[in-house]
Amino acid sequence: RQRLTHSSWLTGVAVLGRGDRVATTNSKGWKTVWTVSSGDRLQRLYEPPPLRMQPAIGVKGFPQDERVLTFNLQEAAIWDGASGKMRLRLLRVPRRLGGVVVAPGGDVVAACGDGRVSVWDAASGAELGVLADGAAQDG
Repeated sequence: RQRLTHSSWLTGVAVLGRGDRVATTNSKGWKTVWTVSSGDRLQRLYEPPPLRMQPAIGVKGFPQDERVLTFNLQEAAIWDGASGKMRLRLLRVPRRLGGVVVAPGGDVVAACGDGRVSVWDAASGAELGVLADGAAQDG
């Protein structure tokens, strides 16, 4: 059995789909998908220069497929783990992002930070709502 190796400090890991793949993020900003059984690198997640994000500090997997959610303190994006392409960037992410979650069905993503919670449709990126100070607001 091989070991999954990164060239720098790991900042996040997530199990993808059926559990045969994992996604990792590291301190240099690399976002990588690996095969668990062999340790082979399958894909590096890459955004073209106009879309470049700050280095990711965390990653979440979607339970039904190979989608990957990466995030840092200011932004989040959903990727196709098979192709390595960014599917969408989530807009209006709370500043000073504190936590991110993918719903068990994989259809909704939520993030909290800066005194509010934002919720998005994971397929379209449409903001479904914002909770701030305990009150729902239209998005």
